[in-house]
Amino acid sequence: MLMSVCAYPLRHWDAPVPLLVVICFVPAFVVSGFLVARRHGGEQGVAAGAASMVTGHLVVFLTAAGYAAVNESELAGLGWALFGVAFVPVALMFGVLCGCVGAGLARGLRFLSDHR
Repeated sequence: MLMSVCAYPLRHWDAPVPLLVVICFVPAFVVSGFLVARRHGGEQGVAAGAASMVTGHLVVFLTAAGYAAVNESELAGLGWALFGVAFVPVALMFGVLCGCVGAGLARGLRFLSDHR
């Protein structure tokens, strides 16, 4: 929801701006992967990073679609919704990358704490 609030002032800009808002929240996706990987292992950390990225991506774009449908036209809202759905595979791949970084950090900290 915080991502949607951050995207709201940029609502009159071109389409890539919500993508930039999603990218600005990359540390949150890395942290979610780190926290899950620390307790449950690397695979679950990767899945957590990917799930949080895709969820955030869809929330931002569906919020933009709802705003456009109410304030502009239904066609504009449909365009935003289709644009958001079209980029779900990209968000998923980027989320997997964020989850891998988080899981790598968790594994590195576990290694350092074991070898003290």
